[in-house]
Amino acid sequence: MFASDFPPVAAREGYRNALLGLRDHLSYLNQDDLQWVFGRTALEVCRFPEGRRP
Repeated sequence: MFASDFPPVAAREGYRNALLGLRDHLSYLNQDDLQWVFGRTALEVCRFPEGRRP
């Protein structure tokens, strides 16, 4: 599950660079795996009520 370390990341490399750097580093993963890293895992862990998912 991706976490950016926000807000400290903003004063270092910046949120965008943190996100793109990780995405580029994980370029060997397929699209489904990337979706798990960048969102689906968080949705499962946080267990948003049905119809209330972001």
